[in-house]
Amino acid sequence: MSPISPRPTRNSPEVLASVVAHLAPRVKAWDETTESSSSLESIAEELADAIDCQEDGYEIARSLEQDAFYSPDAHLVEILDDTGLLKYQFLKTLETEWVKASGIQAPALGSRVLVSKDAPESVRESIGEVIKNHEDGKSTVRFNGQGEGCGYIIEWERLAPAPQES
Repeated sequence: MSPISPRPTRNSPEVLASVVAHLAPRVKAWDETTESSSSLESIAEELADAIDCQEDGYEIARSLEQDAFYSPDAHLVEILDDTGLLKYQFLKTLETEWVKASGIQAPALGSRVLVSKDAPESVRESIGEVIKNHEDGKSTVRFNGQGEGCGYIIEWERLAPAPQES
């Protein structure tokens, strides 16, 4: 059996490529309203560099201004403000595909699970109850003291069956 590939992240190359492919034509249309006229390919390359690890439209526009000599305006910032949402949407799609390809299984609803050592510190090595499973390979897990419908969203690979109480 081959090892499971790493779960995609917001800054995985596939996510960034999808965001760039979506934004580049919109930035190209904006660019054509300015005195400059860059090719779609060069805009895509510049966007790829600017959006790596960034999601705020203003910060991305500043990066393009500093590194690629753009003259950003409010319209460009508005276009680039979609970056965070696009990363989220493309990531959810990739995670859902990753779950299917990896064969990882959801824990049963209502089951008690132990959270691994590499989970968020506030729930690390804690036992909780699975209250909802998501198609992107995550579960909402409720811990002691949390109200109905509340919980942490934790990746399936960070959950294990809890030891039986004696």
